This record gives sequence, C-alpha cells and structure tokens, in this order.
Amino acid sequence: IYFKIKNGGKNYMIFPFLGIIGLGIAAIGCYAIFGGENYYCKICKKEKNTQTSPKHECSYCKINPICSSCAHTEDYTFLNETEKQSLPHIVCKDCYTKDNNPMKRYTDIINDEQMISNIKIWSKNYKGNVRIDVQCELQTEKKFESKEEAIKNLKILAIWHGCNAIKNVEYIASEEQSGNYYYKLWKAKGTAGIE
Repeated sequence: IYFKIKNGGKNYMIFPFLGIIGLGIAAIGCYAIFGGENYYCKICKKEKNTQTSPKHECSYCKINPICSSCAHTEDYTFLNETEKQSLPHIVCKDCYTKDNNPMKRYTDIINDEQMISNIKIWSKNYKGNVRIDVQCELQTEKKFESKEEAIKNLKILAIWHGCNAIKNVEYIASEEQSGNYYYKLWKAKGTAGIE
C-alpha cells in the first residue's frame, strides 16, 4: 500500500520507502528486546542464547560460559544465611560429581528421607537421661506452616553439621496475619550432637 504525492506534476511513492525503514527499526528493536547474545557453552560445546539459557560460571573451576543445562544451581533453602554465604551456588557438571562438593552433599541430604527420619530427637520436656556428644546449638531461620516441616529442617541442619541426634527440641510459634486471617508459623531449635 502506498500513497502518491503530487509535487509539480510528479508522483512520489513515499510509503513503501517509509515501510522499509519502519521494518528495519522494528527488527532492531526486536533484537534488542528479544535477541539476547549467542555464546558457546564450554561443557556441551553447543551454541546457546542468553535469552533462553543464561551464562553461568562454575564457582570452583571458574570455567565459563556454561549453559543452564550444564550448570547445577542451588539456593540451600534449608540452611541458615550465614552458612549459605560460603557455599558455591553454581557449579559445572564435572565439579558437581567431586566428593568434596558441598552442593552435592546438600542435595544428597535433602533427598534422603531415610537419613532424615533416622535422626533421633528428644523434646526439651523429656526427663530421661540423654547422652550425646554435643556439637552445636541449632535453630531454623525460616518459618514453616507446620511443626513437622520445622523439625525436618532442624534434622537437615543437624545432618549438615555431622550430627545424628538432637535433644532439648522446642518449637517457636509466631502469630502471622494475612488480611483478617490469623495463623501460626513455626521454627524449631535444639542441641545437636552425636549419640
């Protein structure tokens, strides 16, 4: 579609020219918004785009760029903030499989329901004699909707610290509100050690 403009008896077709310029500007804008940057992953050797697969760098071997498929990421949800700071959050596949990798150890712990359920716990109200070699005092930072979730998090913290038992376990409730709805969230704390 175009319009003719008369100028001194001559006809000019102006809109096809403007249309081509408009398409060029639109293409540049789309690339800027949706295009991203292409790169080659150092692990899988495939071409990737930052829009669909962000670039990462391994926290250990510093290889980069690696794509999202070749990177293991972890936010360590069950650990406390001070513990998270010194841990790697992105590692390549090769470094992930190494024995001393804390990310793999953490993933193994949270996925091993049997290991978590084997942690022995005693309430702070228990009057019997509990003999454990005390390692540390633990408390969950995150608040949970149920006591069961809070105690599971406490057990994961105990395993992370090399313990297999927790004594003096108690729950800490906090009153929360959402609009007119009032509810409780739970934390757990205790003394962890080795039985």
